[in-house]
Amino acid sequence: MIKKTPKGERFHIGLFGKTNSGKSSLLNALTSQEVSIVSETHGTTTDPVEKRFELLDTAPVVFIDTAGFSDSSILGAQRIEKTEKALQKTDLALILLSSKDIDYDWFKSMARECKKLSIPYLMIITKSDLLSKEEFVLVKKTYPDSHSCSIFDNISIDNILSILSNHIASNKETQTLLGDKLVRGLKVLLVIPIDSEAPAGRIIHPQVQVIRECLDNGVEVAMVRDTELKDSLIRSNYDVDLIITDSQIFKFVSEVVPENILLTSFSIIFSRYKGDLDYFLEGINALKNIKHNDFVAILESCSHNISCEDIGRFKIPKALEKHLGFAPNIDFYMGDDFPTDLNKYKLLIHCGACMTNRQAILSRIKKSKDAEVPITNYGIFLAFMTGILPRAVKIFKD
Repeated sequence: MIKKTPKGERFHIGLFGKTNSGKSSLLNALTSQEVSIVSETHGTTTDPVEKRFELLDTAPVVFIDTAGFSDSSILGAQRIEKTEKALQKTDLALILLSSKDIDYDWFKSMARECKKLSIPYLMIITKSDLLSKEEFVLVKKTYPDSHSCSIFDNISIDNILSILSNHIASNKETQTLLGDKLVRGLKVLLVIPIDSEAPAGRIIHPQVQVIRECLDNGVEVAMVRDTELKDSLIRSNYDVDLIITDSQIFKFVSEVVPENILLTSFSIIFSRYKGDLDYFLEGINALKNIKHNDFVAILESCSHNISCEDIGRFKIPKALEKHLGFAPNIDFYMGDDFPTDLNKYKLLIHCGACMTNRQAILSRIKKSKDAEVPITNYGIFLAFMTGILPRAVKIFKD
């Protein structure tokens, strides 16, 4: 069902504006729910508020209500910083201007920020009910690309919803996990380790997505634990076309699986699905340039408990030290946190990003490119460390 679409797979629509531009009121009107607190007091919205919504029953989206950019309160700078982070994961920005405060210079500055991250945007003029007929006509003439609305006018709200729906329909990406590589009749085997990191009673989102995509393409898919992999292959007489495994057991699986069977990992699949596989592959070359006292950043896009089996906190740093012969300085970032001073780092190593949206990762890649700081992905890093990187990306290269 659309309503069960995970947040990372939803189209993200961000509402941005100066304080009291009507962001929270518009969000409540668009969703027909009291999602955000509405008040005439400046700075009412503090942290970004996210609301999942089914747009006209066709597009699963996430609306993001943000703090005002002109917030001059004591905590204003911190609120604006969080608003800027929200922009980085926005697929479509709604730039709101109150009809009584059409600050076009501010709008142009916001538009420039969107263009830097290749984020499309719309100019929304709120509180149109406060305009006289003559003022309304003048606004439309002055800003012909704008869309006016009032929370007291259901027709204008429906019009905004229709505009959003049409935009999504016309800009919908055809990005797939493996759909362009799957041919009906192929046999795929998923190797899933069950350790302390595996959630009890369920399998994780990337595995579920791969299973669904295989079924959608008429591909036979099976699952096995790493401990039963060898016996499973023998029983099937090695009648498997592709094996997808968890990156942390790459070495073991590659030794068990014959070279004639394609092999990759969930994380590498997501490096292409959510990011830029070729650019991540370039990034791994930065390992040869890391020296003593250099800094490396490890980035997790979701928050979770940390255990001794954690890939980002323990396994990757340990592999780095073994490969380099020394332990570099490592900074860890989780959730929406991202380095403000990228020039400090020689390499960024990002998780598979299964729980965030594609735009968030593309924004991070754009920032790393602009700063000329290499970035790679967990799966690519671990495949490189085990000496099987060419094999692990062969399915995407042939």
